[in-house]
Amino acid sequence: MRGQGRGRPSAPYNGAVTWQEAIRELTDQYRDRCLWFLRRDYYPATPEEAEQVLRYIERYGDLEAFRRAARIRPWLSPHSSATSAGS
Repeated sequence: MRGQGRGRPSAPYNGAVTWQEAIRELTDQYRDRCLWFLRRDYYPATPEEAEQVLRYIERYGDLEAFRRAARIRPWLSPHSSATSAGS
């Protein structure tokens, strides 16, 4: 399997503990530039909603936004163990 030997980082985004924390932070950082069409108080509540927000950020953001979204995406996978650093 590709990338298997690299290991998964325990906190893929700025030390956040959950994908919800990570996506909230990213949403706040890119709200004006990439998510201007969403309500000001909107935060994704499900992995599916978070995936859509990540796609918007990748589409409307710059290279750094694309990279930040990519660091969060593994947490949204149902097969991911990223939320448990010891596994």
